[in-house]
Amino acid sequence: MLVPLFQRPYVWNQADQWEPLWEDIRNIAEDLFHDRFRRPHFLGAIVLEQVATKTGEIQKRLVIDGQQRLTTAQIVLEAFHDLCTEFGAQNPKKALAKMTRNDDPMADSTDEIFKLWPTTVDQEGYRLVMECRTPKEVHDHLEVKPHLADRPIIRGYLYYSAVIREWIAHGTAGAEQRISSLIFALRDHMRFVVIDLGDEDDAQLIFETLNARGTPLLPTDLVKNFVFHRARVEKKELQPLYDKYWAPFDKRDDWWRRQIGRGHAQRARIDLFLQAFLTMRTREEVPVTHVYAACRDHIIKGKQSAEDFLRELRRAADLYGCFSHDVVLVPMTSLGLVEGGTGFSLDTKRHNAVLVHELVHQLTPNAYMVPGALGWFSEGLAEYMAITPYNWGYFRPDIHGNTVKAYVTARGDGGLGGRALGTNITAPKLKDFFLMPYSRFSGPSAGANYGVGLLLIHYFFHMEGGGKAYRITQFLKGLHAGQRGEASLGPLLDGGTYEKLEGEIAAAWASMGVQIRFGG
Repeated sequence: MLVPLFQRPYVWNQADQWEPLWEDIRNIAEDLFHDRFRRPHFLGAIVLEQVATKTGEIQKRLVIDGQQRLTTAQIVLEAFHDLCTEFGAQNPKKALAKMTRNDDPMADSTDEIFKLWPTTVDQEGYRLVMECRTPKEVHDHLEVKPHLADRPIIRGYLYYSAVIREWIAHGTAGAEQRISSLIFALRDHMRFVVIDLGDEDDAQLIFETLNARGTPLLPTDLVKNFVFHRARVEKKELQPLYDKYWAPFDKRDDWWRRQIGRGHAQRARIDLFLQAFLTMRTREEVPVTHVYAACRDHIIKGKQSAEDFLRELRRAADLYGCFSHDVVLVPMTSLGLVEGGTGFSLDTKRHNAVLVHELVHQLTPNAYMVPGALGWFSEGLAEYMAITPYNWGYFRPDIHGNTVKAYVTARGDGGLGGRALGTNITAPKLKDFFLMPYSRFSGPSAGANYGVGLLLIHYFFHMEGGGKAYRITQFLKGLHAGQRGEASLGPLLDGGTYEKLEGEIAAAWASMGVQIRFGG
């Protein structure tokens, strides 16, 4: 079984997949060890597509879906296989080898001995664990190849080696019976549902349908699958295309797939890059959640070949990589500009508050994204900057608060958007609001919470202490010094109580015609 090069790398991890799977395997083995009846455990469906082979060659299948489960199963079996040597269990070792290796003498290469062969970026690590005879050998090789130490395949093999060894050695009963029970659990009680596609089946459509309901993929994973599937249809050689255009992404997948941004704006770097790339190519706003659909439609409607698309993508990615790791690529049209002639001019018909809001998140120091500030301050600050008038290259805050009032209570000046909370606002108790978990802050009451956060930001910036912002300045200094949670809120109280501060805030905004009642 071959995992196509256009599939995503192996990404399963200990907390989310390896441990739950081991719990299932161990429970079955325990029941068999104690002669208790167990029904088979289904690991889910895998979808395979037959590959044309010559007479006498090993039959091959492409893994269209299920490669994460299949790869994990092979890692478990190999870890168990290698431990059998340690426990002197030669017959079980031979039985396990039949589940991971082909014995067909017609194999064209040494790699064809393996029943599963992973996608390109995982092959070096997979070959290492399959060819080493013990976990110690794997560790020894990592001394020479430290770049493989963090690969999920390596870490998965070492994890299963450790837990299987511990289970076999557990208790007073001999290891032989435990090894036998574990083999029966893996061989006879762990099952896949196999879907073997015929010539009339659309593998790409089936892949999209299954993954819409399965383990989430990055939008870019779907794009990669679509583009290389299109290249196959166009009768292109996939390996040269991959090596030239996509391999640089996979070789640095830890950097490209790293989550960047803050709060709800957090996305994988490669998805944000592809979003900017498609927005520039289509000259239309492309939400990051619609990247795959936008890419597919762009290629199909433009009748663009897979190779042409990959060439353009690679050129843009190389340019992106020349910048610092924290660069934010923004299409000019998203900055409130309109293209005309050979340049851009101000687009007076567009409103860019959302863009400014999100850019503020990108530029806000990590020290401010902590309990006690995450939510009311981080979102309030983003709201504050988003509605601040921008003229002739400068943000010019409305220190009198009329812009804030219009945005929070109604729909903002000029009808450009607002929270529309009215002039009688019910807010949570101030202490609860300051310490509210972000998941709750951004939940069903997010609109109201964002509006109240903006009112608090304006109060601490321009109303409290005659507009000198002393309390908020000391609060931010405390965050920089490492203060978190309730311990960071002392400067805002300035020796008083939460109730006293509630009264001060309510009185300040009441003078502007906005009534705030804390405790709703």
